[in-house]
Amino acid sequence: MEAQPVIPVAVEWPKSEGVLDDAGLQLWWVTALLESDERHLSAFAMVTAVGSDLLMVTTVLSDRASGTELGARREFVPLAEATLGAGEVEVAAAGVHFSGSQMAGYRLSADLGDGIGFDLTLEPTRPVLFSCATGEFPWREQTTTKQYASGGLAARGEARFGGTTMSVAGSAWYDRQWWATANLGSPRFCWFGLWLDNGDTLSVWDRTVDDESNGLAWATLVRPDGTHVTTPLAPFALTAQPPYETYLGNQVPLGWDLELPGVGMSLAIRQVTVQDDPGRDFFTGALEVEGSMIGAVPLAGRGVSDLIGLRGAYDR
Repeated sequence: MEAQPVIPVAVEWPKSEGVLDDAGLQLWWVTALLESDERHLSAFAMVTAVGSDLLMVTTVLSDRASGTELGARREFVPLAEATLGAGEVEVAAAGVHFSGSQMAGYRLSADLGDGIGFDLTLEPTRPVLFSCATGEFPWREQTTTKQYASGGLAARGEARFGGTTMSVAGSAWYDRQWWATANLGSPRFCWFGLWLDNGDTLSVWDRTVDDESNGLAWATLVRPDGTHVTTPLAPFALTAQPPYETYLGNQVPLGWDLELPGVGMSLAIRQVTVQDDPGRDFFTGALEVEGSMIGAVPLAGRGVSDLIGLRGAYDR
């Protein structure tokens, strides 16, 4: 199947940056890859609203060199104790405050306790990426999900840990996703969000490991001018390079070699560190990317990964 450029249909955007009353489950997901003069850090925040009753809030500050958590906070919060605004993003709960818009930029702050936390500005530098170009794609059991993202955000601010405060800068990915129902079962998938130095941004999914989903593997690419291309891929989630152990002793992939013939790309994706969520089948990684386009044009970039429902799949 040949990849076809399309102009995206913005699914309820920008209205859907804020809370949606008719969503059964909705999330705001941010990972920032940060550097200071001395450290390479990862700042992660995910807020998930389940119906109209409950929020699940996860925030983590990690050292990318060792893969260890410097601080973490994981809480369930009654919706009545949180702030969720409509229109622009306005999410505040369990020490996390995420606010702003694609037009004005975002702010993300988190207090993890014991003097650990971060305060960041996230400046959009690229067009919004709408998954499958329309912002909607099939999920499990005859349901669909809606998703868009802002990749390659310019991140700046401060990180606090170990009794010190340091200036940090880097880049980030913001993902907004929601479903009409909260009954999603136990999905299994591999996902990458990649931002390349040539200005391209990609959202890459492999749902084929989920036996109940009849899923596909595909990539959505948005170019600097906003043009979207959606292209099918060969399944890749379980064709990973040899695994290594996380700080909790679980096996995760070192990386993947990915061919995207529909957009003329070959990418070598290396997982430089992984956040291993205790008690959950959930890994989030920081990625470094190298590769080339047709004509041997070199590519480089960064990215993030989610590996859901795959604990044990990479054990050797």
